[in-house]
This record gives sequence, structure tokens and C-alpha cells, in this order.
Amino acid sequence: MKKKDIYVIGSILSVAIILFAGIWLYQNKFQKKTEMAQVLYSGTVVMLEFDINEDAIYHLRGDVGHFDVEVKDGQFRMINVDCPNHNCEGMGWQPDDNFYMPIICIPNNVVVQLKEE
Repeated sequence: MKKKDIYVIGSILSVAIILFAGIWLYQNKFQKKTEMAQVLYSGTVVMLEFDINEDAIYHLRGDVGHFDVEVKDGQFRMINVDCPNHNCEGMGWQPDDNFYMPIICIPNNVVVQLKEE
């Protein structure tokens, strides 16, 4: 192989790497991803589906009383819960940066979780 051939092959590889890097960045960093979550009643009945990237507060009713699901900045939590122990409120924002656990409110018989694909 001549020196000129090596330069041509190197140039083609460089352009290909830059192109693939640009496509990857566009798909993974610049496009807004839709990630859905859902509120399940009694383990199977879907009460609500929502996009965690759209800020909102949803007002729902469970077995014991009312509760709200707050969605903000790609996370969700339960607030204003009418149940005796308020453990579900104590679970905080999900998904957390380091850990994810569905929010379960046993008295209201509901689970707030990321939707399985």
C-alpha cells in the first residue's frame, strides 16, 4: 500500500466516525424521549398513563380517598394522599438518579410505576 492510499482510507474512516457520532448525539441527546409511566389500581387496572417529561399534577381517587401524582422534570411522586400512614409520599421522586422503585400506596390499592415496554 502506498502512503496516498493510507491517507485516503484514514480520511474515509475519520469522516465515517464523525458522521456516526453526530447521528448518535442527535438521537440520544437532542431528541426529547417519551417515557411513559402509569398508575395501576389493584395491580392490573390502568387508571392513568402519562409522559414523565410533561410537567403536570393528576388528581385521582383510590380505596381510602384522593391522592395526587405530581410530574416534574422527568420524575414523579405522590402528594396530598388521603391515607393513614403517608408512606407513599415518603418515597419521594421517582425515578431517582441512583435508584428506582415503584411508588406503592397499599391503603389506596395503587401503584405508580414506569410503564413496561
